[in-house]
Amino acid sequence: MTDGRFYAKYSTIALLQQELAQLKEMIFGSRQEKLVVETTPNQLSLGIAPERPAVTETIDFRRIEYIRTNIETTPLCI
Repeated sequence: MTDGRFYAKYSTIALLQQELAQLKEMIFGSRQEKLVVETTPNQLSLGIAPERPAVTETIDFRRIEYIRTNIETTPLCI
């Protein structure tokens, strides 16, 4: 991966982590910091759909399965 792509992805991750921290503070923060969402039946919606991020690359996944067995051992007395 080139340095430019690495830093671009790193800055995107840092930005998303900051936004997540702000949203958590708004939801779970103290009473003065919480975002209070009140819906009223007379309120009109803006009609704005959330943006979907464009898929830029695919990731290959492999499924790995294993069986765990318990083997009882006795400690060695020295």
